[in-house]
Amino acid sequence: MIKINMRSHSICLVPLVFCLLSVGANTTKANAQTIYPFDVVYDTEVTITPIPSTDVSKAFVSGFNSDAPYGLSNFSSINNYS
Repeated sequence: MIKINMRSHSICLVPLVFCLLSVGANTTKANAQTIYPFDVVYDTEVTITPIPSTDVSKAFVSGFNSDAPYGLSNFSSINNYS
């Protein structure tokens, strides 16, 4: 154990060094993103709702394809405005 006396304060470096080493030892590596390209055509349904007193409409879009890869057989797109 190493102690450094500075005026009337005593500092113990062993716990500090141990703490810094243990924090550094627990770091994890980031995983890179993986891209899985696919091409699929969905059967889509669009519901358009006009917003009163404006020239704006809200659209809800949903789609389905039972053969879509990666389990992406359904999709929905909400909060679309035009």
